[in-house]
Amino acid sequence: MAKYKRVTTPTGVAHYPWLKDPDTKFVKEGLYSCNIFLDMDDAKGLMKTIDKAIEDKVDFEKKETGKSKLKTCTPPYIVGGSEDDTNDIVPKGQVLFKIKSKAEINGTPVRPLVYDSKSSEPYSGGLKVFGGSKVKVAFDLRTWHVPSTGVGVTLSLVAVQVIELQERAAPSLESMGFQKEEEGFVFGDEDNSTEGTATNAKEEKESKETYDF
Repeated sequence: MAKYKRVTTPTGVAHYPWLKDPDTKFVKEGLYSCNIFLDMDDAKGLMKTIDKAIEDKVDFEKKETGKSKLKTCTPPYIVGGSEDDTNDIVPKGQVLFKIKSKAEINGTPVRPLVYDSKSSEPYSGGLKVFGGSKVKVAFDLRTWHVPSTGVGVTLSLVAVQVIELQERAAPSLESMGFQKEEEGFVFGDEDNSTEGTATNAKEEKESKETYDF
């Protein structure tokens, strides 16, 4: 079967991208990454492609090994509100896809290409892309089988097209001295715009009746 499949995502929102320099926190050689949030409607086709790749790899390895059952690893995406979203980082109605690549292959440095919305050539400078930027991401979908682990898929980062650049890092909840509350207001839970308009109009009318000489 094919070693990999080249895929390009729809436009989504970058989550903690590492494109200018690799992240060396957990891997000595470093990793580049550009995880991306997609709305569910845009994410369904990509999830289906990933799931189908895993199924095909399982069928292939069963024939190769003669085994009737094989373990499968968690796919490289998290659905908002699912059990896999243990850190509660994905908004409901969205899916986070994990896309990364090594900064070295066989000792040779490699880095993902970064394009703007119009140029046909990649950006040659060290552009800093922050989380919140609107992007499309090209990756190689690679399936693998490790007997002790199972069958899985890696989304290997190839290139990023920046549609709308977030020029600075947005402050985190913690950096502002806040913390998540179990109960309270959540954006999108309800629309108070009509109620607020009516209340403001009523208050304005009462104000005029009281103070209009």
